Amino acid sequence: MDERGRTRISRTGLNKPGSFLRQRSLEDGSAGAESAGPAAQQPGGGAGASAAAGPAAVDMSRRAPSRSVQLTRRLGLVIFGLAVIALFSGLSPGAFFTHGTLITVITAESIPMMLALAVTITLRLHDLDVSFAAIMILTASIAGELLVANHVSLAVAIIVALAMGLLAGLINGFLVVVLKLSSFIATLGTMSVAEGLALSVSHSTILTGFPAAFTNDMQNGPGGVPLGAIIGWVLLLVLWLAFEYTPFGRYLLFIGGNRTAAELLGLPVRRVRIIAYAVTGILYAAAGIVLAGMLGSVDPTSDATFLLSPLAAAFLGTTVFQLGRFNAWGTAVSVYVLAAISTGLQILGASAWVGDVFEGAALILAIALSRFLSKSSEVDLNL
Repeated sequence: MDERGRTRISRTGLNKPGSFLRQRSLEDGSAGAESAGPAAQQPGGGAGASAAAGPAAVDMSRRAPSRSVQLTRRLGLVIFGLAVIALFSGLSPGAFFTHGTLITVITAESIPMMLALAVTITLRLHDLDVSFAAIMILTASIAGELLVANHVSLAVAIIVALAMGLLAGLINGFLVVVLKLSSFIATLGTMSVAEGLALSVSHSTILTGFPAAFTNDMQNGPGGVPLGAIIGWVLLLVLWLAFEYTPFGRYLLFIGGNRTAAELLGLPVRRVRIIAYAVTGILYAAAGIVLAGMLGSVDPTSDATFLLSPLAAAFLGTTVFQLGRFNAWGTAVSVYVLAAISTGLQILGASAWVGDVFEGAALILAIALSRFLSKSSEVDLNL
């Protein structure tokens, strides 16, 4: 290949992950056609080769699913969600499918939505960060202590909390990217540290007494929708645009798919991964601020409450829209589908322990479905 060809591949690879491999495949195919000789290239020649290729081509055409089947697979979770709504509406008429229930679900899922979207960033790198809930509670405790005990301004408390989230994200990035520790083990350690710091900051007590203006703004919004939920929807749009239309989003996808190939192409793998962890730390802190405002209190021991459902939603999101790929819209849909099931069970009078069982089972089922429907290793994580 000449110098111009190499330059073209390099530029294409940097902008569209996977194009380098496609280019190599095209070149290998061209080389194979040239080496096959004139008989293979002429319409009447290479009858034996054509006969051998015929059954393979027919077999591939038989295996390829139709467009309707592909569309059904991509929208299967949406269809399932609508079926769940119809089911519980029939079982609990006048109680499930109401405006009040809708607002309740939207409000309750504001925090899981933000956390699930944030953790999708590192999952797109195929790294598993389990410290998100603990960092959220730590930053919420810091903001609460500053507002309630030290009477600082709301702006200062928010800035300090976001800075703490950034620091936590950078620590995670350093441990995973620079020291090359397992993402699961490293963030499991930072989760424990964050839990201890949250207890220390809050003096092992539930923080209350947040400014009324702060809580009122978070709990109220247009149409009865709380501001916290609107923030989650804005985050959804921002991440969707970043994932699909920016080089950073494509780098996340390519690095997660084949980190070695990304390094060989000259992509800034380490920098992108550290930035991803830093961004997620800030988003965890933002979720903590929203949590404090919406609840008007912070329980330093409540991080376990927010651990499983965001992970389940992120993994379940790989079964819708973009099969086998962590994506923003899939994560958002999964959050509300899981919430619809949980809310329906509560309305039907299910016992309290059913919620814990459902969350654990949902996480296992989400991972299994993501592997089965995608039929690929794209959801394998670098643990």
